[in-house]
Amino acid sequence: MASRTFVAVTALTLMLTNIDAALGGQNLVVPTARAERMRVLLAGARWSSREGRRQYLTLKDAVTGDVLEELDGAIAESVSPKSMNLVAIRALLDGLLDHKQGDLQDSLAFDVRLPSGRFLLIGVEITRGGGVIPENAISFRAYRDTGDRLVPVSHVEYSHEDLWHDGSEPLANINARPLTQQPIATQWWFAAWASVPSLAPPTITVRLFAFDGERFTTIWKRDDFTSSYVTNAVQVTPSGFIVSRIPDPLDNRVVNDSYAVTADGPQKIGEQETVLR
Repeated sequence: MASRTFVAVTALTLMLTNIDAALGGQNLVVPTARAERMRVLLAGARWSSREGRRQYLTLKDAVTGDVLEELDGAIAESVSPKSMNLVAIRALLDGLLDHKQGDLQDSLAFDVRLPSGRFLLIGVEITRGGGVIPENAISFRAYRDTGDRLVPVSHVEYSHEDLWHDGSEPLANINARPLTQQPIATQWWFAAWASVPSLAPPTITVRLFAFDGERFTTIWKRDDFTSSYVTNAVQVTPSGFIVSRIPDPLDNRVVNDSYAVTADGPQKIGEQETVLR
């Protein structure tokens, strides 16, 4: 029992140390009890045996929901809208979720200004599964600036509709970028994409979301496609965005599909073929 307690305390200490180091001196403090609850919950989102797999499939949705509630609580307790530092917020979220540098699961944070108010919008990825093929949970969440605190407003879960035969949900590597020009003044549109493991080159799922101060709406999505790199699979342009796909994984051709975005949604305006080097 003593050895297990020592391991738990050591893991918690390392988590808090990672958060402090990542914050780079920013004054965001996570209560120890909340960090400990997160550590326990995240452990419950993983499995390493056949029996653990059965339990995981039964409990993964409930555990995921509990993790997201803890993140909402951390935002409310630790982030002040009067000094909303996005770098520190991302580091706070990565520390709580135990993300490692270079694992392509970096949390996202955006300062959103709309006629209806100011909001913090985050994107987070919860590591789930058995460790070989990730089936992570991705959530975008919005909080309203009430003057002295940030209050949860709405959220949207980015799930992949095509489940595997065993019920798993392969998904990983969160990415999102706001559009350069917002087509509707009362809304904030952003492109979001992730990879569908475990194929190489990666298979990409992409969507265009809008947030209007009260709810998220899916404006557009396309069929999954193969790309050379996850992070560069979608690029935002002054008028819309570009989707870079590989028509044939055995070939080195890359097709860049250009989309212009208006209030009616994205319209494909052209494509350009290049060679992957």
